[in-house]
Amino acid sequence: MELLITTLAHIRPAYEIDAQTQVRQVTEALRPTPGLLNVRSYTSRDRRYHLLLTTWENEDVWRKVRDRCSPARLLQEMAGAQLMDVPEQWAMHYIWGYVRPAVSPTLAVALLARVRPEQSEAIEQHWLESLHRQAAELLMASAFLARGQEEARPQGGGNKEDESQEPAYRWGTVFLNLLTWASEVEQEEFYAQPGYQNFSLQLHQAALVQMLALEQP
Repeated sequence: MELLITTLAHIRPAYEIDAQTQVRQVTEALRPTPGLLNVRSYTSRDRRYHLLLTTWENEDVWRKVRDRCSPARLLQEMAGAQLMDVPEQWAMHYIWGYVRPAVSPTLAVALLARVRPEQSEAIEQHWLESLHRQAAELLMASAFLARGQEEARPQGGGNKEDESQEPAYRWGTVFLNLLTWASEVEQEEFYAQPGYQNFSLQLHQAALVQMLALEQP
């Protein structure tokens, strides 16, 4: 089964341009890696975050190359001075995907939700139900939902403050929902749907949620 490695880097203010260069170097260093199927890099519109998505053939392939090809480790080595803290990284599996043919996306948002283990199954079920309804209304250009766990952070680049904050990140299950739309009108209609609003309220009550408005790669 394909494995999605999701890596999130938080950029220091005034280092956004330097960090973009370093992220491009990381993606170029990753591309020749055996077993890598795809690599996508997104920048948040405020330039504070870089989201790196790498898809691998399976978990066995990832385990073999992780020590030398982990995106989080490469980012820490190549762009450590530009980062606010050690990059976060999750090993995930795709659980739902959707593409609307002949529609070009112009807007993209990534939604990361850290959910406590006892609530993860209910959240997944309600999330999938919400996405199926939105897909039936043709309100997305494309989307996917993935689920996974946080990976151990690379050693050697963090500080005591990072170490003291580590338990706060370990909520258990992490979901990533990447959504794209063809226009602002469709995005607004998506958010205005009562079913989505009800699910969003439930999600924010049960999870630590981070939403990133992304620039299209």
